[in-house]
Formats: sequence, C-alpha cells, structure tokens
Amino acid sequence: MQSFSILIIGYGNNLRSDDGVGRYLAEIIDQQELPFVKTLSVHQLTPELVLEITEAQAVIFIDAIASLTDEITLQSLDPSQDKTRLGHTSNPEQLLSLCKNLYHKCPSAWLLTIPTNNFEFGEMFSDLTQNAISPALVILTQLIKILSLKSYAPVENQ
Repeated sequence: MQSFSILIIGYGNNLRSDDGVGRYLAEIIDQQELPFVKTLSVHQLTPELVLEITEAQAVIFIDAIASLTDEITLQSLDPSQDKTRLGHTSNPEQLLSLCKNLYHKCPSAWLLTIPTNNFEFGEMFSDLTQNAISPALVILTQLIKILSLKSYAPVENQ
C-alpha cells in the first residue's frame, strides 16, 4: 500500500473572511487528487498533527497573513528552538520541533502565506485575498512539482 510523501496543511478560520484562505487553497489542491499528496484543512495547528507530519517527507503549511501589500511569501522552515509549552494552538516551527524531539525525524517544510486584510465575521474573501488565490496556486503547484521531482518517491507501508 502506498502512502503520501507530501503533506499540505491549510489552516485558518473559515468564518472570519480572509482567515480561511489557507484551508481554501488546501481544499483546491485536494480536489486535484495528486498522487502522493495528502491535504489537511484544519481550523488551527495542534500537537495532534505531529504524527501525520512525521509520516511525510515534505510538508507545506498554508496560512493567511495580515498585509498592506499583495505579496505572497514562501519560506522554508526549521524546527523551533523555543522551549515554550504548547497549548491548544501551535505554529509550524513548534510542530516541526515536536517531530524532531519526539520521533527523531523532521520533514522538509515550507510556509506559504497569503496576504489578507479582512478578519471580520463572514465567508467572503476581500479583493486583496481573492486576487492572491490564483498566483498562490501557481506557486503551490510549482513547489509540489519540484518536491515530487526531488525523489520524494512513493513511500511503501509495511
């Protein structure tokens, strides 16, 4: 049985307008049914995600970021060196640190942030965020393609 090698985690609150864009993008990728890609659309990052993260060879986090510009950013991530306690919510670096400390492995990781400016109650994206969706999908699709070419081959479950 084959397992995924690239994990995409889109997170945010779908009921707070632009904050749900990370989840929205993850759901679009999920509909593409890409081989060896698993997607999660979650309200927030919690320590319970660590096991799924450690099963991946690469993980891409997608989040909204309050912005005055239309800049979409993609950055590589490293495990956090911060020894603070985890609560009900975490950030990507803290989850990577847990992977490393608990399971002694940590996948390659990236954070894709989408510009946003509306966090009011609602389910509609602002013009800023709506205009960023298509270019963000291009970046995300290109990253997935690059990762799949970097010998992130199928992982066999035993």
